[in-house]
Amino acid sequence: MDIELFISPDHPALTGHFPGNPIVPAVVIIQAVVRRLGEVTGTRIDEVRQLRFQHPLLPGEPLTMSCEPRAPYAWRVTLKAGDTLIARGTFGQRTAPLPAPGTGPAGYRTRRNGAAAYRVLPHSGNMALIDTFETDDTGRVYTSIGHATGHPLEESGHLAPWVALEYAAQLYGCRTLLDVDGTSPADPMDRAFIVMVRSLQVNADWQPGGGRRAELGLQVVSAQGNAAQCEFDARSDGGIVSRGEFTVVSGR
Repeated sequence: MDIELFISPDHPALTGHFPGNPIVPAVVIIQAVVRRLGEVTGTRIDEVRQLRFQHPLLPGEPLTMSCEPRAPYAWRVTLKAGDTLIARGTFGQRTAPLPAPGTGPAGYRTRRNGAAAYRVLPHSGNMALIDTFETDDTGRVYTSIGHATGHPLEESGHLAPWVALEYAAQLYGCRTLLDVDGTSPADPMDRAFIVMVRSLQVNADWQPGGGRRAELGLQVVSAQGNAAQCEFDARSDGGIVSRGEFTVVSGR
């Protein structure tokens, strides 16, 4: 079946992603699919697998979703803007609960200010999501996810756990740019795209607010040229809020 999706050209995430050359963030597309697919199937969608982005979606472009069942509670989704393939992957309901968070190595952490990175990252205004972040001596980086009124990725006044993907992508940018000398980046990064979401699982019941926050940790698994494969998890109240693995391509 073919279903029209609507992402407003006035979406609050667009002006800061990217300034002067806006494209719709991957997480905004994912949330639109999750919401609409859940409505038409009556299923709570909390997992994405092998979602490959082929072409950026521009503000105001009409987006059509076609989906076909692949397994119980799983659908193969194809997204097109006219004749242009935007993305293709599998959305569905998890068949197993999210695992309990592991302890991991307890490395020494160094706190850094995100503002230094955003001077050259292609994000601005309310889409500069990371105020501060920390690095440890294992190579892992951390930041916090919380909800304030007017957050650019909120829906109906709430922040869904899917937003951890955008935080993770920006955290990768902060880590990469400040690796040069630990304080300030050398060259601007003029583009950064998530080209593959290999896996993304969320606890759909979790919502930040009332002081509740999640700590997101990210590790670069491999990097070659301008592409990097990263894995992350977000934890809150002793459990996993979101976890995933994605590939990002960036340029300077």
